[in-house]
Amino acid sequence: MSGTSIMLKRISSESLITLSQTVTAGMIGSDADLIFQNLSKEEDTEILLLVFEKYFFRIGSYAALTIQCINRGNEQTAAVVGTGGGAGIWNVSYGANNAFAQNAKSILEKAGFEVCTG
Repeated sequence: MSGTSIMLKRISSESLITLSQTVTAGMIGSDADLIFQNLSKEEDTEILLLVFEKYFFRIGSYAALTIQCINRGNEQTAAVVGTGGGAGIWNVSYGANNAFAQNAKSILEKAGFEVCTG
């Protein structure tokens, strides 16, 4: 099974509550279902975990998307992982998990995140 992972970052003092609403609205607008959401806070750190799934007709299977965002002070990082979506005897995803992850990347980029390079 293949998967796609993307790391992003931004400088922002915005709470992850607002980011959660932005990402959730964008993903649900693309026919993804929110499966799990958790926001935890400890001292100066917020951690947001979102899990989505989406049915891809072209492969007749579901793909999963996990987004973890961490806010420390004014630096925020996001890890996006698309996985699953395999179909057939060879469990081939035909890019479904990558398309799912790229959609989340696009939403985060519109919110000011940039892909980490290195």
